Formats: sequence, C-alpha cells, structure tokens
Amino acid sequence: METLTRVCAVCDSPEQQLVFEQPLIVPEGRCTYAGFDVVSCRRCGFLYADRTLDQRHIDEHYGSTTYRVAQDIAAAGEPQDYTVRLQASADFIIPHLRPESTLLDVGCGAGQLLDILRRAGFLHVQGMDQSPTVSEAGRSRYGVAITTGSIFDFNPGEFDAVTVCHVVEHITDLAAFLSRLRTLVSPRGFVYIEVPNAGDFERFADPQSVAESIYIRDLFTHFTPEHVNFFSVVSLRNLMRRYGFDEVACTGTPLGAIASVWRRSRVDQDTDTAGAVARYAEHSHELQRGALERIRDVAASGQEVFVWGAGLHTQRLLANGALAGLSIRAFVDSDPIYRGATLDGKPIIAPSEISGDACILISSYRAERKIEAAAQAMGLPNKVIPLYRD
Repeated sequence: METLTRVCAVCDSPEQQLVFEQPLIVPEGRCTYAGFDVVSCRRCGFLYADRTLDQRHIDEHYGSTTYRVAQDIAAAGEPQDYTVRLQASADFIIPHLRPESTLLDVGCGAGQLLDILRRAGFLHVQGMDQSPTVSEAGRSRYGVAITTGSIFDFNPGEFDAVTVCHVVEHITDLAAFLSRLRTLVSPRGFVYIEVPNAGDFERFADPQSVAESIYIRDLFTHFTPEHVNFFSVVSLRNLMRRYGFDEVACTGTPLGAIASVWRRSRVDQDTDTAGAVARYAEHSHELQRGALERIRDVAASGQEVFVWGAGLHTQRLLANGALAGLSIRAFVDSDPIYRGATLDGKPIIAPSEISGDACILISSYRAERKIEAAAQAMGLPNKVIPLYRD
C-alpha cells in the first residue's frame, strides 16, 4: 500500500529530523496500515508521522465494519478509563456552553460524552462518527442522535459548539479538516479540541506512575499507526492559530491530554477596496475612450501601421478587439524579452528594424512621450500617432 510523504502541517517546512522509527510487520489482509517514522519539524518543532497512509485510507480503516476498537466498544462498552476521561472533558466544556447551545461531537464513538452532556442539561447535542458499528451502538445504548459520516456532511455555522476529542491526532490532512471545522461553528461559537499530550508520553511507561489514563504503563502505545500527529501545547497553539482560531484555553491535564477551547478568529470585512478598484477600472475606461476613437479613425483610413508597444496595454487592446480593424505590419518593442516572438500572428521587432513608410501608432499610456521622443531621436520619417494626447 502506498504511503504518504508529509510536510509540517504547522509551517509547511519539508525539513525534518527523525525522532523514532516504527517498523511493523502486519497480518496479511487484516491491516490497512504499516510502519512509519516519527519526525520533528526542524523549523517549528511539530512532531508528526511520515510515510504514513493518506487520509482516504485512514478513513476507510475507521469506517470498516472490521475495525477492532469499534467492535470492542459495541460489544462491551467503553473502558472505565474512557469514562473518566470523558467526564473530565465534559467538565472542561460545560462552562462554555449555554443551555440552548447546539453541539456536534466529531468522532463521538458510541456517544458517551453526548450522554454526559445531555444528563447535565444540554439537550441539543448530536454526534458524528465514521464507524457505522459504534454509531449504531451509541444510538441503541444512549438514545443519542449519531450520524455516520464526516464533518463535510454538515452546514456552515450549524453549531454553537463542536467538540473533537482524540481525533485530530488521527488526521493527516489537517489543512482540510481544520478549515472545514472552522466553518461549522457560528461566529460566536467555539471548538473544543482534546489530544494526547506528547510532552507527557515519557511518564506513560513509568511503572511508578499513579495517574489515571488508558495509556499509563504501556510501551510504545502512542505509536499506534493511527496516530499521525503528536501535539504539545505549543504546537497545538501554532496549528490552531494558523487555521483561524483564537485561544480561549489550552492546557495539559492530569490524564495526559491537552484540553483546549478555541473561537473563530475575527475576520475584518473589507468594505472599501472593491469599490476603489472598480472606480480605478472605470476611470481607466474613461481615460481610454478617446484613444479607442483614434484607433477607429486610423482603422477607417486604411493606412498600414506599426504598433509600438507589445506590453499589457497592447495585449488588452488585442483581447477586447480594439485593434481588430487595423492593418498592422508589425509590433515594435525595445524590450529584448519580446524579440523573435509574434503577437496575434504578427512579428515583434526592435525599433531599429522599422522600415518603410507605415505610420507608427503608439500603444502605451505611461510611455507615450518617451516612445515619441525615441522615434524623433532615431530620425524616423514615419508619421507618429499618439493615442492619449493631441
């Protein structure tokens, strides 16, 4: 199966330093993953998995009816450690909610957090999970509304709060996920993000640890192939700010997680510049009206012309048809970049190559006087026709 080579999701730097190699030999036909490298960004320090699966394959893994964790939860319910963690999450979230708040729990599993919040008096809650197995188990066990799908199934601004507990560490395409997540909350709403705290990993293998966490006293447990991002408070802050969130709270918890609340950054609406640019365009049109009339007069006379100027001014006149009626012998330009090229089927020549008695039509607003002076200095006998002055 092809693997994905990633760059830093926080700062886009491709420069990385290897921290840990996770080689795996997996059962044939039973796993949708293989090994990977844990690397740190040399620029900002964010840790992530490289050579991992792309987001589509990860989504297929979680959406499969053979996903083992989903089967375990559906059969036996959430482990006690999950219950402790989810209650702690609810305690962090509740002060930011109003009784009427609408809330979506992304990656809700069987919906135990939703059940805790509902029993606390928050009735307008629903969940979403990629696994049909746990979605059905949650609807049956807790009677909460859970849909099977993705965050792209919901409407912008649909919720006052969106909770994302132990999901973001599983997302390879953080740009798409966080950009969409930001749109789901109303302008005054908030997002709750909870992820494992990579700064606490060191104590998880400590046999003397007395903390309550599903991860305590286990080896390499955070290097499960589904974990592709490894956050600290610093890197989570950097990431969320990049994708348009302002921090309300972001802190490590005793359970080895980072709990954080974010609001959408305010985007100041620019109500002036579009009008200013439109006025600039209209003013340019007004200044060019006389030039267009002069071009039509030259075209009506049937005289052959050199068009001096092959830049944007001429290119625009060609595109809008203003030069269509002219009998053009060649275009003239002193810029060597144009030499040897053609424009609308006609050659572009240097001023020194002008020969014959065709008149010279100056196609430039800014350099009109300069071109006229150059033609005069060369002693050209050709009639010179400026477009913008008499």
